[in-house]
Amino acid sequence: MYNLGLLDILFLILIIAFLSVNTALFFVSIKLKSISNYLLNILFLLQQYAFIRILLISTIGTHYNHNFSFESYANSGLFFSAPILSFLYTRSVISDERRLRKTDLYHLLLFLIILTLFYLPYPSIYDTYVSQNPDIVFWKMYFNDTTPLFFHITRITLNLSYIIATFIMLRKFFKKTMQSVQIKSVKKWLYAFLYAKVFLLIITVIFTIIYKGYDYNIKIIVDSSKIIVALLFLSLAIYLYRNKNIMYNIPDYIKPTPTNHKGASPKIDLGDIYKKIHNTITDQELYLDKDFNLIYLSAKTGINPKKLTLAISEQGFANFSTYANTFKLKKARALIDIGFLENYSIDALAEKSGFGATNSFYRIFKEVTGMTPKQYANNKANDKSSVT
Repeated sequence: MYNLGLLDILFLILIIAFLSVNTALFFVSIKLKSISNYLLNILFLLQQYAFIRILLISTIGTHYNHNFSFESYANSGLFFSAPILSFLYTRSVISDERRLRKTDLYHLLLFLIILTLFYLPYPSIYDTYVSQNPDIVFWKMYFNDTTPLFFHITRITLNLSYIIATFIMLRKFFKKTMQSVQIKSVKKWLYAFLYAKVFLLIITVIFTIIYKGYDYNIKIIVDSSKIIVALLFLSLAIYLYRNKNIMYNIPDYIKPTPTNHKGASPKIDLGDIYKKIHNTITDQELYLDKDFNLIYLSAKTGINPKKLTLAISEQGFANFSTYANTFKLKKARALIDIGFLENYSIDALAEKSGFGATNSFYRIFKEVTGMTPKQYANNKANDKSSVT
């Protein structure tokens, strides 16, 4: 039975949280059917594999009271796929791709070559471990503690090369692309994802220099950095889940309807779509219906749910729920303005405004206005009395 330290327990909690959010993102990816989101999920899964591997090494080290080296933590051939997949993910987001290109075989071939080099039979150093616990010798061999310095240099060079290539690609693309609201949000995400890779590269370089150049207890750095890195990736996953519109490829916002071979389809104006649905919702007060949701609105307007989502997000709304609440809150404020709360309760106000639950109405109202419904009503009453 392996023992877990306090930091390892925290690390395990972060891994479980990361896995939970990534699972939710996976189901969103299935609906969107985009190669970019599949690649991102694979990237996140590889990172989870790395976290679990680090946790395993740490718990084994704690159990045997042994500090494993930096190479034990860092030596995994699968880690070489991360910079390659990151580059392919970014490219698929900014271009109209539904599958990998034939030229991507060169990237995969590079990965296979490096993976082969990693598993070459390098000279063993385990003769020096004969006086140690046989279990420690086994785990050192299992975690591949023998790769030479050029392997670490290759890892760093590969990451740096793909980071530079990604940066050039992003800068070139966004320099000539229209900067709409939604495209700006995707741009912000892609650069944040790139900076996360830069941060990981810096950590890798620091580890390599310390381990290869100095006699230092690497476990101290590993224990602290693994928590930081886990928090970083958990934050990225949560941000993406809370802003699912980012998971659409940028061409969806530029031209939501594809072209065919017989002729180009007319370019859809997301502004016109938004204007149509906004007027329809306002005129018919659709938000008061208990079944009001994206599918309901699609049926009422005859517009595809994906186009509705794109049009709404282009106006700066995080999701459909946020958009729907703007109508309901406007209705609630209008009712308060005519003295609704003088004769009716908060529950009645919530129901009359289209909210399904009073507690949700109360929370959202306070978040948006900075006041409770009662405080808002009192302010309105005071304003009227001061005027008279």
